[in-house]
Amino acid sequence: MGFHHLLLSILRQFPRLQEQVEGKIANFVKDDNFRSKTACPNLGEFLCLFAVSRKYTWDDVSKAVLKETLDRNASWAMDKFTVLKQTGVRHETRMEKTFRAGIVSIRLLCFNIWFLRNIVFKKYGEEATTGSIIKERSQGVSHKSCVDRRWEEYEERKGIPKSTEVNLLQEYVRTMMQGNGLNSWADYFINLNLKSLRGDAMAQLLIMSFNDAIRKGYIPSWKLRPERPKEKAPAKNDYLGDEVSKYDKLILSCAWPSERSTFQQAWQR
Repeated sequence: MGFHHLLLSILRQFPRLQEQVEGKIANFVKDDNFRSKTACPNLGEFLCLFAVSRKYTWDDVSKAVLKETLDRNASWAMDKFTVLKQTGVRHETRMEKTFRAGIVSIRLLCFNIWFLRNIVFKKYGEEATTGSIIKERSQGVSHKSCVDRRWEEYEERKGIPKSTEVNLLQEYVRTMMQGNGLNSWADYFINLNLKSLRGDAMAQLLIMSFNDAIRKGYIPSWKLRPERPKEKAPAKNDYLGDEVSKYDKLILSCAWPSERSTFQQAWQR
């Protein structure tokens, strides 16, 4: 929230930056070429632009960000579970392995979206009631933009967030990290405010993302080659362990019966 306050203040001082923010989001929404790693190297940094946008919200780009995230995570998932690069993988296996491999990315995206939906684009304050909201809408009362209202709240409180907002944020993160509210693709889609997909449809989306990741160069061709069986390294003689034990046993076998017990006790020590 401190960084959000700072970014809002910077844009008020330098209005031209606001135009660049809106233009970058517009390109991402309209053209798939602006979603690649070349045009948009870091999706996390790109999501920060929505926190200060006056034209766009998360819902305007949710599907595009989800798809690009799945494309980029395909390489990481294949590195962790090589079975995913094979054809004919069971849908349940592909879904389970891909989810496990991308859990860090999934949590980060859900955290960002929670902040956008519950802090940045929250239209009504804590004091608002159902009756007051209906009354304002019926009267056609114009509202300030979400970013303007948020900046004014930051200024009034010297940038300090409300305790209720801090508690909500901490509770959400605690639930997400403990796995109580984020342990399946269905939970993931709910957190992103998207309609969940059935198992087969979700598996087909993951296959599409895998193929698109290859097409975009996110997965290099050499990663798709069959792995060579690892050759067992030849045993090395360090002249300290096995070699010494061999000679100790040789001495025992050559010793007289009366001397073997003495050698054996010394050897065991």
